[in-house]
Amino acid sequence: MNRGLDHQPIFFHDRDRVTCESLLEQLTTEHGVEVHAYCLMGNHYHWLLHCPAGGLSAGMQQFSSSYTRIVNERLDRDGPIFRGRFHSVPVQSETQIARTAAYIHRNPIDLVPEAALETYRWSSYGAYLGRRETPPWLSRSMVDELLTRALHRELVSLPLESPGQSRVTKKVIDRIVGARIDLSCPDGKRLRLLLGFEVAELTAQEVADWIGLTSAGAARTALCRARAARLDAVPFDALVAQLEAQVRAAT
Repeated sequence: MNRGLDHQPIFFHDRDRVTCESLLEQLTTEHGVEVHAYCLMGNHYHWLLHCPAGGLSAGMQQFSSSYTRIVNERLDRDGPIFRGRFHSVPVQSETQIARTAAYIHRNPIDLVPEAALETYRWSSYGAYLGRRETPPWLSRSMVDELLTRALHRELVSLPLESPGQSRVTKKVIDRIVGARIDLSCPDGKRLRLLLGFEVAELTAQEVADWIGLTSAGAARTALCRARAARLDAVPFDALVAQLEAQVRAAT
């Protein structure tokens, strides 16, 4: 999944969702990605993907850059649309596959009544229930083997917890980072900022208030610099990856 920068929209018009679907199809043809379920919302998306040959990150990077370029050109704007790198959660059992598909298909519940979920245009749910034509790039066989239409409907009617719902708190990050480095030093603040944005999924204003920056804009600027530092310094990148793993394991 991914969401808009500082929780802002990523889809400004239905034509942007059409663009997104076209790029999803491109993922299947150019990177061997299987799309098993999807839902496009206003400021985020959820997809259930499988990439048997690997290379999912490269495909997702291509998607994000292509989508941002196309939408920016259409709107005559510049700058990022997404908050950063996509967030992924491993799905390791058939039960998880079924529950994740149902969670994705329930996602528009805040936009439309439950009875209208089956006809929500920007989701694969209607295709699974025979309410609309199945896109040629949607791989239905795996979910269809696990869920009859009746069971699919039943699961979607339940308020399932997000497979990727973050339980990471600022207190957990401070504890784990503080065990390695002074929280108030430049690297300490940089580590907290990266983990706050990319693991805890905090807004820019929340990060600014937390680590003592003057504004949400200052937090976004600091994030760009922190990401550049990861690219430039292998030891720092390794430390961030290690701390990310520790934070996720602690929640």
